Amino acid sequence: KEQGDFSSIIIKCRNQNCKQQGTLEGIFGFSYFNDKDREYKYKTVIRSSNSVYYPILMHSIYLPNITSISDADQLQINEWLKDPDYDINTIYLSLSKRYSKDQIKAYQDSLNVNSTQKEVDYRRNEYQFILDNPVHDKNDFIFSHQSTKPIEKNIITNLTKVSRLKMTSIQTGYSRQEPLDVDLFLSGEVNRIKPKYTTNKNKNTQYLLGVENYGEGIFIALDNEPIDKYISKYSETLNEIFMKAQNSSLFENKFINSNHLGRYIFVHTISHLLMKELEFS
Repeated sequence: KEQGDFSSIIIKCRNQNCKQQGTLEGIFGFSYFNDKDREYKYKTVIRSSNSVYYPILMHSIYLPNITSISDADQLQINEWLKDPDYDINTIYLSLSKRYSKDQIKAYQDSLNVNSTQKEVDYRRNEYQFILDNPVHDKNDFIFSHQSTKPIEKNIITNLTKVSRLKMTSIQTGYSRQEPLDVDLFLSGEVNRIKPKYTTNKNKNTQYLLGVENYGEGIFIALDNEPIDKYISKYSETLNEIFMKAQNSSLFENKFINSNHLGRYIFVHTISHLLMKELEFS
């Protein structure tokens, strides 16, 4: 029973009126829990710290701000808005030769809206930007719509070639027990597990380190009709999966209903099939 060297790991009983403690010394030498209980044979394994560390990440692709206000003036307006002595009228007086008050107000409103969006809403805006703009050519975002005539009989309604894409990722927190949805984490409505913020300022953190990655890819929009048929055909199965998802801390607030879940499964499956086909074609 002297195998292994875990004598420095001490386990203490914190129950009331209990002061027992022990170490993990010799744990690899035990085949059974004790000499009396020999019904089940035990096997001791080690899990590395990486396997029980689940980062809670937020991702965002670069979206150019659709505004006539220059990048330099946007930075200046952002600084002015932090100063309580500046309001929309004061900012307008400083920039009246270049912009109207409505332009400045629209830019200010866009800042307020984006700061309160859930990840799913922000992601929708990202996709909508690609759909609404047939061509975009800037340093951090280059894409163009392609013809869908060769595949017009399929379910693809939009095919976009993305030549350059910038994605920024930040870690808002992490969990040890199991993965956690980022929106659920930020809402604070977490009961079963105890996630931790990346910084000790929690939600009041103003800045977090981010990682920027560049890549390329294909954006595809699908026709709703075949998706609706799929959901209708497998409605009973989707309802069962949806009920089970409500018991998971990762998925309990991810899907509004079984219809939402069905769309996710359909699109997710199609995406993996396409990636596999493109990888080996």
